[in-house]
Amino acid sequence: MARSEPANNNPRYAPYQSAAEPHNGSQFFRPSVAKGSGVCAICLGSHENLSKCRSKTLWNRSPARCYRDQSGKLSNPQGINICLEFQRAKGCQGSRYGPRHIHECSGCGSPHHGASSCPSRQKL
Repeated sequence: MARSEPANNNPRYAPYQSAAEPHNGSQFFRPSVAKGSGVCAICLGSHENLSKCRSKTLWNRSPARCYRDQSGKLSNPQGINICLEFQRAKGCQGSRYGPRHIHECSGCGSPHHGASSCPSRQKL
């Protein structure tokens, strides 16, 4: 495997471009992300750091609907935490429903699908 040239002369193996480089919306955050790695519940894009995304925009630069609160939980525009499992392709298998277990798409608010099936998601 080839080594990329480290910026600070550190010999550490660095096969990817810097994660600090801006996301341009037309590619993955890192070029090696495999298809099917999931859809981010915040930006509806496909990238490696699904659990850490705090983008204020979707993958296509339109405003994001949901955000992560201070504790890292997925929150809708009203500040209500919504079910993260519901956003995934498998959906939520839980039987807990009620005001503390909200099933709505983080991308559009629909109760019929999660982020992984949202029409606004990044399609690969």
